[in-house]
Amino acid sequence: MTLRAQSGAMSGPKLAPGTRLGRYEILAPLGAGGMGEVWRARDSRLGREVAIKVLPRHLTADPAALQRFEREARAVAALSHPNILAIHDFERDGETLFAVTELLEGESLRDRLRNGPVAPRRVREWGAQIARALAAAHDCGIVHRDVKPDNLFLTNSGVKLLDFGVAQRQRPPDTVVGGESLHTMAGTVLGTVGYMAPEQLRGAGVDLRADVFALGCVLYELLTGERAFAGSSAGAAIGAILTRDPPRLASLGETAGPQLARIVRRCLEKQAEWRFQSAHDLALALEAETVGGVVSDVAATLSPGTLVAPQPRMPTWISRRRRALAIGLALAGVAAAALVLLLLGRRWAAPASGPKLRTLSYSGQDWSAAVSPDGRVLAFVSRRDGQPRIWLRALATGEEAALTSGPDEGPRFSPDGASLLFARHEQGTSSLYRIPVLGGEPRLVVPGASEGDWAPDGRRVCFIRRQSGRPGSVLGVAGVDGSGERLVLTRNDVRALVTPRWSPAGDRLAVVVSGALPGLPDELWVVDVDAGRGRALATLPGGLISAPAWLRGGGALLYAQAEQVSMFNPASRLVVQPARGGRPRVLLSYPQLTRVVDLLASGRVVVDAITRRARLREVAVRRDLLAVEPGSRASGEGRWLTRGDLIDRQPVYSPDGKLVVFSSSRSGNLDLWAIDRGTGALHRLTDDPATDWDPAFTADGRQLLWSSNRSGRFQVWIADADGQGPRQLSQDGFDAENPTVTPDGWVVYAGGPEQQGGLWKRRLDGSGWSRVQRHNLLNHPEVSPDGRLVAYHVTVPGGVEVGLVSVASGAAVGAPLLLRDSAVARSTVLAVNPTSIGRLRWQRDGRGLLVVTVDDAGRTGVSVAPLADGGDGLAGNLRPLAGFGDELQPESFGVAPDGSALTLSVPDYTMALMAVEGLEGISP
Repeated sequence: MTLRAQSGAMSGPKLAPGTRLGRYEILAPLGAGGMGEVWRARDSRLGREVAIKVLPRHLTADPAALQRFEREARAVAALSHPNILAIHDFERDGETLFAVTELLEGESLRDRLRNGPVAPRRVREWGAQIARALAAAHDCGIVHRDVKPDNLFLTNSGVKLLDFGVAQRQRPPDTVVGGESLHTMAGTVLGTVGYMAPEQLRGAGVDLRADVFALGCVLYELLTGERAFAGSSAGAAIGAILTRDPPRLASLGETAGPQLARIVRRCLEKQAEWRFQSAHDLALALEAETVGGVVSDVAATLSPGTLVAPQPRMPTWISRRRRALAIGLALAGVAAAALVLLLLGRRWAAPASGPKLRTLSYSGQDWSAAVSPDGRVLAFVSRRDGQPRIWLRALATGEEAALTSGPDEGPRFSPDGASLLFARHEQGTSSLYRIPVLGGEPRLVVPGASEGDWAPDGRRVCFIRRQSGRPGSVLGVAGVDGSGERLVLTRNDVRALVTPRWSPAGDRLAVVVSGALPGLPDELWVVDVDAGRGRALATLPGGLISAPAWLRGGGALLYAQAEQVSMFNPASRLVVQPARGGRPRVLLSYPQLTRVVDLLASGRVVVDAITRRARLREVAVRRDLLAVEPGSRASGEGRWLTRGDLIDRQPVYSPDGKLVVFSSSRSGNLDLWAIDRGTGALHRLTDDPATDWDPAFTADGRQLLWSSNRSGRFQVWIADADGQGPRQLSQDGFDAENPTVTPDGWVVYAGGPEQQGGLWKRRLDGSGWSRVQRHNLLNHPEVSPDGRLVAYHVTVPGGVEVGLVSVASGAAVGAPLLLRDSAVARSTVLAVNPTSIGRLRWQRDGRGLLVVTVDDAGRTGVSVAPLADGGDGLAGNLRPLAGFGDELQPESFGVAPDGSALTLSVPDYTMALMAVEGLEGISP
């Protein structure tokens, strides 16, 4: 392969000040590079100074190269963008071929970098300008292929993109122009080492995503003052690009801010499909960061009340000052929304004549929309400024403003559209409030209630209330002033009542009965308000069911249903269900999770589209986990074991420490995969359309166990360590999950629900089945290294209890340890307590547990809970070990056998409001 020279002009025509090229007088040299010399010149006809780029002889002497360069020059000349160097002319004077461009005053970014790193605010601003320039070129089918600080020029009016000398015109593979393909032949590498994408270095075909990678290198260099991929030689730099992350990438968020750091990381993904898929999306993300940064600066000078409770009006809601603030806040965080647009564009495409999805919100932190009765306004929840609160959006103009101070959820419009009902989280509980849409003080409606909806007459509300201190929930009704409270339906089991919706006639309530454990699918019920009787509708097999919307005057319900029981592989289908019985009908499927559906108009609905991904990161532990001391923390250093728009979680190390096995959505459903810690090689261990997850090894590492619903219910399965010879181990007739193995061959697992709930055990050969302890909310058991104790989670009001029992007798060992959640954690969109997710892990010597906990800011991490003196239960002095950062918040984790490292599953969510259009037969 050939690499373009990086410095030193190739031989060409000899020029000097005073020389004339056509009507241009050469004044002074400006620079030289591999594609020729650049001179300052004067245009005698127009009386202006310009820049002249004289092409080297190797181009002028090669007809094919000359033809190609002229064609590309014409294409670039057709670009009209304020951040692209303008080409005025392309001429020949004898044997001298030259291009005439605008003359720039200023310095290159390379020169600017000699002064050190650039402030993040400037990096956001300049990066957005460069991305917009690339987007303009990409729209014309041109890939620059040499984006670097040397080719970016800083002027008083902004950054200019220069030097399209190795640019490539993109066409479909079979496109030929003038008899010549416009694609570079495989094996030819053009660009500058240190800024080329991995696929570019390999000589493979490149597209616009190579420019995205290069711009990521530039952004990193501007932020740190160091090259992203440096080396003592070109070979060393190439090796770094192909195999390693930039040295300061993991800590970039500390100086650049978490959102900008995420943008840079996404640009620098090794796989092109994991980067921003267009420069437009990248520009959008950077522009949002720029606006968000400015708004934050302004907000810091305002009194807290200015941002906490703006007073909106519709449609001339907002004063000019508040309108600017609202729009600025609405744009803050669009980087995350770019991910949603990317995923929707790449992973789902509706037929041209079928339903289509259209984005309505762009912060990446918006969910739970309600439509006003006149269809003009959306109320929704957004965490764009860090606090979940109710926002309003004018559909006609797109203007947005915050209505409540938060933390709030679940907005519902009154029938006249003048008020909103919502749930506010406060002092460890939640209550229903109402507030005028024009703003004002919220008024308490139903204390201790978590969700609600308005009756069609506007005089009553329905509500959901959790049972105090025990499982279960109630559905009730009350007046809008809280009077006349009456219970309609009560459930005393592990399933929870959620998202009630009143029928148009006011005689029935639709409510979702939510499964509390992974093996329990949701149910959709219709309840008679006066009689207090309800029944489940015959829904399709699947998982989470969204808040429904009533159709056709109460004759049918519209809702979204997750296609699988596991919400860790989110994909939904929009379903119409007859309200009095009948077969459901699927309208469309899409690869996001939806919690709320509401009607916009005939044939149009709004959904919240929640995109989830989780990646595995291995972090070093500074002290062996045999003896973690107070203040000892996991090192911030580490490496990503997996990346991409996937869900990789539940990592576990093989006993020899060579592999990390985990559940992953990379095959389209959840299967078990293994990654070699030394080589990074991935291989698939299970291959079944059902869900396979939560792996565990036997002590000798020869067998692998996991949970699978391939037989209809979740059961414990076992196979050789490489996945060969799978067979079902448990035959319980109820769900069996979370297998963990004692050194002497007992498999302990969680069973249930209800009468069968609790800890069960059986031998590896399937014999000796018995219950260790009864408890219908217990999950995630983990056997101690000596096989004597088993730890488990139990979800309780306000958090999670971690308990210990004897494997032999089932007797409790000490009092349970309560891991409290936080108000921020309770208001998360998925309504899942972070401390209840993922396995517990023991320290290698059995002297303590590693657990996922959550801090007051709602950030998760791994903490150590040591055993009490004498081993009688758990002590209460939790010690943070890893996570709890903006960029590193695990939900499950594994521990290396030698205690030297943790592998964390680090999730993130992107949430956007989407309109589904073109739905035939859908009407209020």
